[in-house]
Amino acid sequence: AIKKKHFTYCNIDNWERFIIIEVKENENLSSIKTTVHQIKHKFYRRQAKVIKSGAPYIYIRNISRKKLKQLKASLVSDGVVLIDGYNYMDSDFNLEAFRTKSTLENGISIKIINNDEILSQIIACDLKSAKKVYQFYLSAPLAIATDIDEVNIEIKTLNEIQQIVS
Repeated sequence: AIKKKHFTYCNIDNWERFIIIEVKENENLSSIKTTVHQIKHKFYRRQAKVIKSGAPYIYIRNISRKKLKQLKASLVSDGVVLIDGYNYMDSDFNLEAFRTKSTLENGISIKIINNDEILSQIIACDLKSAKKVYQFYLSAPLAIATDIDEVNIEIKTLNEIQQIVS
Protein backbone atom coordinates (compact mmCIF):
# COMPACT_ATOMS: atom_id res chain seq x y z
CA ALA A 1 0.00 0.00 0.00
CA ILE A 2 2.86 2.43 0.84
CA LYS A 3 4.66 1.60 -2.41
CA LYS A 4 1.53 2.18 -4.49
CA LYS A 5 0.58 5.40 -2.70
CA HIS A 6 3.98 7.13 -2.60
CA PHE A 7 6.32 5.43 -5.07
CA THR A 8 4.25 4.84 -8.22
CA TYR A 9 3.95 7.89 -10.44
CA CYS A 10 4.35 8.98 -14.02
CA ASN A 11 6.21 12.29 -13.91
CA ILE A 12 9.18 12.45 -11.55
CA ASP A 13 11.42 14.25 -14.01
CA ASN A 14 11.51 17.74 -12.56
CA TRP A 15 11.55 17.04 -8.84
CA GLU A 16 14.59 17.29 -6.63
CA ARG A 17 14.24 14.21 -4.46
CA PHE A 18 15.67 13.98 -0.96
CA ILE A 19 15.81 10.56 0.63
CA ILE A 20 16.55 10.59 4.35
CA ILE A 21 17.29 7.22 5.90
CA GLU A 22 17.72 6.71 9.62
CA VAL A 23 19.95 3.70 10.33
CA LYS A 24 20.99 1.91 13.48
CA GLU A 25 24.52 2.88 14.53
CA ASN A 26 25.66 -0.72 14.04
CA GLU A 27 23.93 -1.11 10.65
CA ASN A 28 25.70 -3.38 8.19
CA LEU A 29 27.53 -1.41 5.46
CA SER A 30 26.43 -3.90 2.82
CA SER A 31 22.74 -3.33 3.66
CA ILE A 32 23.18 0.44 3.51
CA LYS A 33 24.94 0.15 0.14
CA THR A 34 22.22 -2.13 -1.28
CA THR A 35 19.58 0.37 -0.16
CA VAL A 36 21.46 3.28 -1.77
CA HIS A 37 21.80 1.35 -5.04
CA GLN A 38 18.06 0.63 -5.06
CA ILE A 39 17.24 4.29 -4.42
CA LYS A 40 19.56 5.29 -7.28
CA HIS A 41 17.87 2.75 -9.55
CA LYS A 42 14.40 4.04 -8.59
CA PHE A 43 15.00 7.77 -8.92
CA TYR A 44 17.90 8.38 -11.34
CA ARG A 45 16.85 8.03 -14.98
CA ARG A 46 19.51 8.21 -17.68
CA GLN A 47 18.47 7.67 -21.27
CA ALA A 48 20.54 7.58 -24.44
CA LYS A 49 20.35 11.30 -25.18
CA VAL A 50 19.12 12.90 -21.96
CA ILE A 51 18.90 12.61 -18.19
CA LYS A 52 15.16 12.17 -17.55
CA SER A 53 15.43 12.36 -13.77
CA GLY A 54 18.53 13.65 -11.99
CA ALA A 55 20.52 12.30 -9.09
CA PRO A 56 18.62 11.98 -5.81
CA TYR A 57 20.01 13.57 -2.66
CA ILE A 58 20.59 10.86 -0.06
CA TYR A 59 21.15 11.51 3.64
CA ILE A 60 21.91 8.63 5.97
CA ARG A 61 21.25 9.57 9.58
CA ASN A 62 23.30 8.01 12.42
CA ILE A 63 26.05 6.71 10.15
CA SER A 64 29.58 7.26 11.46
CA ARG A 65 32.02 9.37 9.44
CA LYS A 66 34.19 6.29 8.97
CA LYS A 67 31.32 4.16 7.68
CA LEU A 68 30.10 6.99 5.42
CA LYS A 69 33.59 7.24 3.92
CA GLN A 70 33.62 3.46 3.39
CA LEU A 71 30.18 3.63 1.77
CA LYS A 72 31.26 6.36 -0.66
CA ALA A 73 34.46 4.47 -1.54
CA SER A 74 32.50 1.28 -2.15
CA LEU A 75 29.93 3.04 -4.35
CA VAL A 76 32.69 4.70 -6.38
CA SER A 77 34.45 1.35 -6.82
CA ASP A 78 31.12 0.04 -8.19
CA GLY A 79 31.29 2.75 -10.86
CA VAL A 80 28.77 5.12 -9.25
CA VAL A 81 29.48 8.80 -9.92
CA LEU A 82 28.57 10.72 -6.78
CA ILE A 83 29.12 14.15 -5.33
CA ASP A 84 28.96 15.41 -1.76
CA GLY A 85 29.68 19.13 -2.12
CA TYR A 86 33.38 18.91 -1.34
CA ASN A 87 35.65 19.68 -4.28
CA TYR A 88 38.90 18.42 -2.76
CA MET A 89 40.28 17.05 0.52
CA ASP A 90 39.84 19.42 3.47
CA SER A 91 37.83 21.92 1.40
CA ASP A 92 34.80 23.68 2.82
CA PHE A 93 31.36 22.56 1.73
CA ASN A 94 30.48 24.17 -1.62
CA LEU A 95 26.73 24.53 -2.08
CA GLU A 96 27.05 25.55 -5.74
CA ALA A 97 29.13 22.48 -6.55
CA PHE A 98 26.59 20.30 -4.74
CA ARG A 99 23.75 21.76 -6.82
CA THR A 100 25.42 20.55 -10.03
CA LYS A 101 22.79 18.96 -12.27
CA SER A 102 23.20 15.44 -13.60
CA THR A 103 24.24 15.41 -17.26
CA LEU A 104 25.27 12.72 -19.71
CA GLU A 105 28.79 14.16 -19.57
CA ASN A 106 29.28 14.24 -15.78
CA GLY A 107 27.33 11.03 -15.04
CA ILE A 108 26.37 12.16 -11.51
CA SER A 109 23.82 9.64 -10.25
CA ILE A 110 23.85 10.19 -6.46
CA LYS A 111 24.33 13.22 -4.22
CA ILE A 112 25.37 12.24 -0.70
CA ILE A 113 24.46 14.60 2.14
CA ASN A 114 27.00 14.35 4.97
CA ASN A 115 25.15 15.90 7.93
CA ASP A 116 22.10 17.79 9.26
CA GLU A 117 23.66 21.19 8.56
CA ILE A 118 24.21 20.42 4.87
CA LEU A 119 20.71 18.97 4.64
CA SER A 120 19.29 22.24 5.99
CA GLN A 121 21.36 24.32 3.55
CA ILE A 122 20.38 22.36 0.47
CA ILE A 123 16.69 22.15 1.43
CA ALA A 124 16.61 25.92 2.03
CA CYS A 125 18.27 26.92 -1.25
CA ASP A 126 16.52 27.52 -4.56
CA LEU A 127 17.04 24.46 -6.74
CA LYS A 128 14.83 25.82 -9.55
CA SER A 129 12.41 22.89 -9.24
CA ALA A 130 9.99 21.31 -6.78
CA LYS A 131 11.42 19.39 -3.84
CA LYS A 132 10.08 16.16 -2.43
CA VAL A 133 11.39 14.58 0.76
CA TYR A 134 11.07 10.90 1.59
CA GLN A 135 12.01 10.08 5.17
CA PHE A 136 12.48 6.53 6.36
CA TYR A 137 12.87 6.70 10.11
CA LEU A 138 13.32 4.35 13.07
CA SER A 139 12.37 6.70 15.92
CA ALA A 140 11.15 10.08 14.63
CA PRO A 141 11.44 12.01 11.35
CA LEU A 142 13.54 15.14 11.11
CA ALA A 143 11.66 18.45 11.03
CA ILE A 144 11.68 19.72 7.44
CA ALA A 145 10.47 23.06 6.04
CA THR A 146 6.68 23.17 5.99
CA ASP A 147 6.43 24.21 2.33
CA ILE A 148 8.02 21.02 1.03
CA ASP A 149 6.12 17.91 -0.04
CA GLU A 150 7.12 15.25 2.46
CA VAL A 151 6.47 11.54 2.92
CA ASN A 152 7.42 10.05 6.31
CA ILE A 153 7.57 6.28 6.63
CA GLU A 154 8.43 4.48 9.85
CA ILE A 155 10.63 1.42 9.32
CA LYS A 156 12.23 -1.26 11.45
CA THR A 157 14.85 -2.46 8.93
CA LEU A 158 16.53 -1.30 5.73
CA ASN A 159 14.99 -4.30 4.00
CA GLU A 160 11.62 -2.55 4.27
CA ILE A 161 12.98 0.39 2.24
CA GLN A 162 14.35 -2.01 -0.35
CA GLN A 163 10.93 -3.64 -0.72
CA ILE A 164 9.12 -0.29 -0.94
CA VAL A 165 11.34 1.31 -3.59
CA SER A 166 12.06 -1.80 -5.67
